[in-house]
Amino acid sequence: MARALASKLAILAALLLLWLAIGGYAAAQEIGIPGFGNLTFFGSANFGILVNEGELGAPVDNDSGVDVDLQNVNSFVGLDYVFDIGDSHKIIARGVYGGDFVSATDSFNETRFDLYWAGVSNGLGALTYGRQPLAFLQYYGLFIDRDQEIYATGYSTPFAGGVTLSDNLIKFASSWGRLEFGVDYQPPGLSSDTAADTRYSVGARYLDLYSRINLGAAADISKTDSGEHVNRFGAAIEYESEQWLVAFGGHVVDDASQHLTKSYNALGIVQFTENNQLHLTASIIDDNDIYDSYYGGGFFLDHRIGSRWTLYTEGALTRAEPAGGGAANVASAVIFGLRYDFGNLWY
Repeated sequence: MARALASKLAILAALLLLWLAIGGYAAAQEIGIPGFGNLTFFGSANFGILVNEGELGAPVDNDSGVDVDLQNVNSFVGLDYVFDIGDSHKIIARGVYGGDFVSATDSFNETRFDLYWAGVSNGLGALTYGRQPLAFLQYYGLFIDRDQEIYATGYSTPFAGGVTLSDNLIKFASSWGRLEFGVDYQPPGLSSDTAADTRYSVGARYLDLYSRINLGAAADISKTDSGEHVNRFGAAIEYESEQWLVAFGGHVVDDASQHLTKSYNALGIVQFTENNQLHLTASIIDDNDIYDSYYGGGFFLDHRIGSRWTLYTEGALTRAEPAGGGAANVASAVIFGLRYDFGNLWY
């Protein structure tokens, strides 16, 4: 046990040294290419010790016991490209590569996430193509889920019709005063690692109503390769003051199953000091196909050290009763971690 832990700590130290070496270069932020625009590098090295019992949100206990592991938590590197071609038009692009919540001893390739897109922007908005977040995430999901990874509230869990990134997505995003909106289209017949063959997603948010209130809503309509139609609709409201924020949201998933999946979510954020923040999340999922009942809660507490280092702890607890009867499954997870931000992007 001690030898295995020492081996994992050695791997962690080596990975952190590698990321810090890269960070010395990435900290330059923006690199100008004379006549060909600017590149901005960013990234995050994020590792921690995970203690979990069972699978969060699972309706049935898998009897796995308590597990302790060294984890990479959403570490990534990426770059932005901007090239001003005149007449208020710019060519824009982004690429991100990283490992999405995998054991530090595993390869990024096993559960990696990639994000890459390119397009053009002007005074009317931005038109991009590639692997991108859906409008459902941007205009609904971010209202109710701003933690890192360990506890996704309802809208992104596989048990509630998860929505994450989509390949070959054509996206248009714009704004008009305080109103921001976006439209997505995924054409049929293109290669994709998602289940959707054709997809439409739209969303909008209105900011600073009465200087405190933000509103958001989104819809995601897709057809799978097998011909099944999946429709998602969500809306959220947020109230923000100088030192705290509270948000509530709900969404519904209509698919081929017998019952609708409904999820109700809440998020609270308290800014104790400039360097300390607490997130509290809660979720209820109503879906008689999977659950008789589902309740979940989570937290995220961080402490920033300077402009780049962050110590944090993040955890969650879920209680689920399977549809059709059976014992309730209680699962928990907590992670103690350290993050180093190279650049100016964290999402």
